Amino acid sequence: MNFKNYINEEADILLEYSKYDIAKLISRGSIPLDPGMMDRLGFLEKDQTAYHVTNSKHLAEMKSNENKKKQISCFTRGGAELSRLPGQPNVLLLLKGTTVIKGNTDIWTLVSTRDRRWLDLVNKTDKLLFLVKGVLQSVANKMQESDPLGIDVYKKDPKTLEFYINQYSNKDKIQMYRLYIREMEAMLNRNYKVLIDYVNNAAEMSYNEVVLTRWKIQEVKTIGITSPADKELFKTLKISYAGAVERRDLSSLEV
Repeated sequence: MNFKNYINEEADILLEYSKYDIAKLISRGSIPLDPGMMDRLGFLEKDQTAYHVTNSKHLAEMKSNENKKKQISCFTRGGAELSRLPGQPNVLLLLKGTTVIKGNTDIWTLVSTRDRRWLDLVNKTDKLLFLVKGVLQSVANKMQESDPLGIDVYKKDPKTLEFYINQYSNKDKIQMYRLYIREMEAMLNRNYKVLIDYVNNAAEMSYNEVVLTRWKIQEVKTIGITSPADKELFKTLKISYAGAVERRDLSSLEV
């Protein structure tokens, strides 16, 4: 993926401008990071620490989401790309929570309207995407047993697939999602090494991506100058202030 696409995606992730509904995510061949599924696959790890960069205007909301099921994109190894993120991030948070999945690079996650993250494979051409399309085709075939609507996954682009999926009633969409989760887990169980290979080689970014859930803020550092208003905000939210870091220092962070 080129740097322009990287910047566009990071803008969505960092500030959550865009949240994707289930039809769009399934049509893109995305993989839901369902905690139950990820636990059974052996990915969940409790009491893990990671960094997250954001803008201080989001801190109150983040504080209110502590120890909840909401998932958040973090990193345990910094990189030069983090100093060029859009959205003017001005704080660095150290979080502790449960790891849902951990990559060796950016693993390209998207946020659903239910605040759950999905691995996004739409621009990929590797073996994992091929296997996921097989899952979607199997689900579509099973849905057709009670509905004449036909979907040939291999001949349709994501937008067309999304249109077809949106023809289903809400009840059928729920059924499709449940089938998708069940068949996805079965496929990943059979192809565990393919998923591991993907999360280790999904991009060429020098930082990595870790998805946390049920996290708690351990401390906050400002990126650059610390204003009196910043300190007052941290005090009000009862977040431990640990000083400041320069933007260039984001490339050498590790936890």
